[in-house]
Amino acid sequence: MMTDRFAYSSKIVLYIIAAVMPLLAVPAPLGTDIGRDVAFVALTAIAGVLWLIGVLARGEMRYPVSPLLWAGAVLIAVWSASAAFSHAPFVSAFFAEAGAERLITLVAGLALMAATGGILKNRGAEADATAAHASAGTLLFVLIFSGAAAGLLTLYTFVVGPIGFLPTQPFFNVIGTVNGMTLLYAVLLMMTVGLLLSRAVEGWKTWVRAACAAAALIFLADIAFVHFWTAWILVLVASVCLFGLLLIDVSKHRPGDVSGDNVRRFGWRQWTALGLVIFSIAMIMAPGAIIGKLEAPAEISPSASATFSIAGNVFREGPLRVFLGSGPAMFGLDWAKYKDPAINQTAFWGVRFNQGQSWVATALPTGGILGLISLIGFFAVSLFVFLRILLSSSSAGDGTMQNRTGDPLVMSSFLGWVTLLIAAFLYPANTSLLLLLFFLAGLLAALLAVPAHAVPEMTEDARESEVSGDRLALAGRPSIWSIRERMVRFETPGMIFASSLVIIFCIALGIAALYGQVGRVRAALAADRGATAFNAGKIDDAIGLLERAVQYEPRNWRNVQMLTQARIGKVRSVIQRAAAGENVQQDFQSAVSLAIQDAQHLTAMHPQDPTLWRIQGSLYESIIPFIPGSERIAAGAYQRAIEREPLNPAAYVEWGRAGLVFADRLASAAQQAQGKEREDLEKARVQNLEQIVAIFQRAIQAKQDYAPAHFLLAQTAIRLGNLDAAIQSVENTKLIAPFDIGVAFQLGLLYYQKNDLARAQAEFERAISMNEQYANARYFLGLIYDRKKDRTRALEEFGRIAATNPDNQEIQRIIANVKAGKPALEGIVPPAVPPQQRTDVPVKEQEQRR
Repeated sequence: MMTDRFAYSSKIVLYIIAAVMPLLAVPAPLGTDIGRDVAFVALTAIAGVLWLIGVLARGEMRYPVSPLLWAGAVLIAVWSASAAFSHAPFVSAFFAEAGAERLITLVAGLALMAATGGILKNRGAEADATAAHASAGTLLFVLIFSGAAAGLLTLYTFVVGPIGFLPTQPFFNVIGTVNGMTLLYAVLLMMTVGLLLSRAVEGWKTWVRAACAAAALIFLADIAFVHFWTAWILVLVASVCLFGLLLIDVSKHRPGDVSGDNVRRFGWRQWTALGLVIFSIAMIMAPGAIIGKLEAPAEISPSASATFSIAGNVFREGPLRVFLGSGPAMFGLDWAKYKDPAINQTAFWGVRFNQGQSWVATALPTGGILGLISLIGFFAVSLFVFLRILLSSSSAGDGTMQNRTGDPLVMSSFLGWVTLLIAAFLYPANTSLLLLLFFLAGLLAALLAVPAHAVPEMTEDARESEVSGDRLALAGRPSIWSIRERMVRFETPGMIFASSLVIIFCIALGIAALYGQVGRVRAALAADRGATAFNAGKIDDAIGLLERAVQYEPRNWRNVQMLTQARIGKVRSVIQRAAAGENVQQDFQSAVSLAIQDAQHLTAMHPQDPTLWRIQGSLYESIIPFIPGSERIAAGAYQRAIEREPLNPAAYVEWGRAGLVFADRLASAAQQAQGKEREDLEKARVQNLEQIVAIFQRAIQAKQDYAPAHFLLAQTAIRLGNLDAAIQSVENTKLIAPFDIGVAFQLGLLYYQKNDLARAQAEFERAISMNEQYANARYFLGLIYDRKKDRTRALEEFGRIAATNPDNQEIQRIIANVKAGKPALEGIVPPAVPPQQRTDVPVKEQEQRR
């Protein structure tokens, strides 16, 4: 029958979801993150659409009803309200950088949970619950063995090295981070162990048990290689839970039996679970990895106290933020605005953390009190319902009292779900782990649901009796805390009409979700090609491709950001053509007009992101020498960025740099003017430079050793014509703060400007002694060594810089010059401006997002 085909097809899609969850490796240009999100959302939509079409064709629906659905509905309602009142609703819902924190990811997870339960309870082609149980078992085995295949590939990359044809390098990892991957393997380990330690495993074929044991060893080896502390915590907690369930399972009580034969007896299952507990404790206490040392990139996230501190500052914005937070996936903006000033004195000063200490901890600042309560409430309701059914006993045919812990599928799914639940409190949200949690919740709901035909009608006497929920369940009638299968038949004309409208609406939503993912893929491909063209210097081609990306996904601010940056590149290229003597007036007006239009559209789309205001500021900074009034708009954009990120020294430096460009424009105008006009222009220039000094000082207050601020502060002193006074001022500061690395760099730079190389060398060497990674101090020290003909030491300094900045072409040319016995800056200066006269440091300090 056609309805059976829809039921079967929806189940096949579920199998595909289980298979790709640990194994899907999306090649460039989509990459792992976008490819994973698109694949999961699309597959969930397809499964849901096929299921609903089957329901519509069959005229009836069977699905597990439980408190999980109501708790999930509350969860969606609260977080939807939080997104609606967010600073940028569309960003919170669909386009935020932290993909796992977006509202759409949460919706997809709950939709997957509901679809999984509904599809497994679909009776289109199945006559009884046994077939549904078999389907659930197939899902679990597909997930575990797919994970084992991924684990083998990961082990290979750990031991041997990267696999050339795989897009995820250097390690096979489709989760996003090495630690996140390890948590997935911890989940799969406990699921596999749950299967192996179930009583029913004795009836399985030998090769199935051997395959499960091999999968468990693979997962354990992967965890041991990475040796992530949190993963061992998860294994420990889940193992304790497993041990407790096995103790309950071993106790079988016959009604009326009071003999001493009914004592608990430890078997190999209980001893194995206890051994896993002890082993995980040993691993937690172990100081380092027991299997080699893995050279994996470090993962850093804010502490719990830092996360809660951010939440406290968000709550001070008003009652709305107290209850609904700043919005889903808005933690990065909260961090930029409210981070601890002490962070700026660490190596993570330029890192914008988009997630807090864990999924649950991040929910407080982003979802507010209601968001946190709804999330923890969903977890609590789910755990209570699952445990209540697992621990309640029912009478078996032989007179014994049995519970559901003997079912290997239930045991495996529950252990995996519990492991993911603990991870939610210890690790930031991850798309794969989040979807797997809801997937297992739906699977458990289907496995634990009481069949519709097993629910007797309640008599009038039963309704009037005061029977507790547990006693009512044991009597054969599920309580409100039970998971029960419900069947709805659409027989009356009114029911048929209403159900058709609802189901068709849901199908339309699913198709819309699919269409949205197609647009997202097309936009991502166009954006990647545009970025490649821009990096190759083909600016016009890049603009055309990025315009196409914006057309495919017009509300995605990141595509508009890339287009705006490409247009700024176009403006600068036109300016360079003008400097070469070409008449570019029309091209300049067109390029500037389009760039301004996109820059304003960008900040309107996501007005709370300081980076976007800095992009707008850089555009107006570029045209300050040509368009009067641009300096005011540039300053305003930088000030808005600082309001949203007050502790970022880079924003202050960019603001001050724009002021220097304006000061140079005033100086040029003053040279061409006469009389009082010249005096006024010169006075305005000096006043502007004095304001710039204050701006750079604010950057230094935010981060004392920020080299660009000290560098441009020295440039400002030169423009003010008081180099000696500036040196004296910094020398006085040195007496007060002799261990201030920023003072050492600034003083060395001022001495270098004055051509006092001996003192400059001493200050740069002093700066490096306080921070060996101070690349700009090494740069000028290398130039001093070169000017002193000490090429060996010059090569050493520039080599140290190249090791940490391999893409800096100027450093590579300097090294080649020194090796050839030429002056370090030959062929570089000219045509370029000497390093000490530039408006930017030779080696740029990077800002990052995590």
